[in-house]
Amino acid sequence: MPERRVLKDAYTQADSVVLLSQGVPFMQEGEEFMRSKKKADGTYEGNSYNCGDLINNMDYSLKVENLDVFNKIKEAIAFRKANAAFSLNSQSDINGAISSLTQSGGNITYKISYQGRNYYIIHAIKAASISLGSSYTLAYASSDRAIGDTMSSVSVKANETLVFSKWVGKEELKPLFLKV
Repeated sequence: MPERRVLKDAYTQADSVVLLSQGVPFMQEGEEFMRSKKKADGTYEGNSYNCGDLINNMDYSLKVENLDVFNKIKEAIAFRKANAAFSLNSQSDINGAISSLTQSGGNITYKISYQGRNYYIIHAIKAASISLGSSYTLAYASSDRAIGDTMSSVSVKANETLVFSKWVGKEELKPLFLKV
């Protein structure tokens, strides 16, 4: 079962990268519950435009089997909708808001500053310890972390996306945490 957990973590993180990026996010039908296009021989169809219903049908039992993935993707969508910093309207807004983009060992970190709030985003491919530079509050996790925890450094797991938030110049205010 550990292989299945790794696959679910990677799936959830991949969708978190898309849903927390600027621009219009796009998902394939059934992606939110790990739909795949498995052929009768057990291999997968990469391009099924001309395959019949056997390959292109929706197996909704996968939603029950992967309800944890479905709920995490639902959380990511709700988080994006609740935080305008993740859907800026112009290239100049994006360039003005995003800073400190770094890539190290396959892990990506960057900051977004928008409307009085700073976000620190981590997309971790590999486990690592990351310093946030100052105290931030965890606002979204693709994993099962406790939202609302405040920290200045974090040990991320492989295939994990974390979004931290803090108000600029206001120590006591906490960001809006959205539970779906």
